Amino acid sequence: MHRYISEAELIELLQIAHPSTISGRAMIALYGNYVGTQNVATAQILYARMRETVSAEHIRDTLTDCGFSAAVSQLCISFCEDRLREAARWAEAPERFIA
Repeated sequence: MHRYISEAELIELLQIAHPSTISGRAMIALYGNYVGTQNVATAQILYARMRETVSAEHIRDTLTDCGFSAAVSQLCISFCEDRLREAARWAEAPERFIA
């Protein structure tokens, strides 16, 4: 069973791992938070940090190597990539999103 990670644990995780290295623990944290409803934002922070140095395909492959199914891994990556695109669009023109 996956559990949510706290912000403090996320910071520790990011400090331990070299930015270009994605550990199994990081993948489990990403997936564990992604599937939960309370901590999707934490998963997004972790995913965005990983994407600074590696491709989405690398993250997907690492998730699969950690034992997650290819379908679940792709779903997680697709969700996270969609959120990154939304954030980029919002940053470019925030007035479009403010009612």
